Amino acid sequence: MAAEPPLVESSSEILIHKLYIKDISFESPNTPVIFNEDWQPEVDINVQNSGRKVGDRVWEVVLSVTVTARVGENVGFLVEVHQAGLFELNVPDDDAAKPLIGATIPGILYPYARECVSELSTRGGFPPLILTVADFDAIYASQTHAGILSS
Repeated sequence: MAAEPPLVESSSEILIHKLYIKDISFESPNTPVIFNEDWQPEVDINVQNSGRKVGDRVWEVVLSVTVTARVGENVGFLVEVHQAGLFELNVPDDDAAKPLIGATIPGILYPYARECVSELSTRGGFPPLILTVADFDAIYASQTHAGILSS
């Protein structure tokens, strides 16, 4: 991988080398009929993240956000965004990187994914869908405490 200067230094432990969309999709299987429905959708949101080491202290972290908006049994739209970035983690070992990959970096990526979801819903002919703010530190802590993730 070619060395690039970091874009932003967000802390002494994390250098952001690049932010990018790895995958994105929008589906609206019930248009144009869904536009005649009273738009009071039930919204399901699924958020996941993963990280893989791609160089010396450099990790690719991907935050996947899937949003499904339904009116009754009909899907209005389905949006999937995989917001990614390359991050240099200045930590002593891979175990010390886990909380950064599990909490801090998803918090960096999430606003970009939220913007994509809002933009895609609007471009699909629907009102903008503004996702709520997420506390990835609390989510990571609860998963670690519950034994879902190892710390």
